[in-house]
Amino acid sequence: MQSNQSEDSPDREIILAQFNQLMEELLAGRMQRCKFQPWEIDILLDVMGCDLSRFTHAEPVIRQYQEAVQIHLANGAPLPLKLSVFLALRADATAAAGDRRNAPARGQRSCLPVSRKSAQA
Repeated sequence: MQSNQSEDSPDREIILAQFNQLMEELLAGRMQRCKFQPWEIDILLDVMGCDLSRFTHAEPVIRQYQEAVQIHLANGAPLPLKLSVFLALRADATAAAGDRRNAPARGQRSCLPVSRKSAQA
């Protein structure tokens, strides 16, 4: 009899592979497919709501986000961490370290919430 962790592992591996493909397509600036899982749509909407323009280069931020998602899934999470959550955690860690170069100013939001209705309009 196998444990739950080993049964869940292939699902997480599939999700991680799909997530990595999604990030590569996002960085390339074009999507290679027209079908997405519901969680992928949530990730895309979240990315659209985040202000990546405040960073000199967005690619390193996306790569750091990808690495954080890999760790997040390896630790047993069922779905990838959203970019907005990653950026908030990153800003908190940066502020705690006393380095405010990439952290948003106090009270400034790093992401704007995007509802599915407004995204479809």
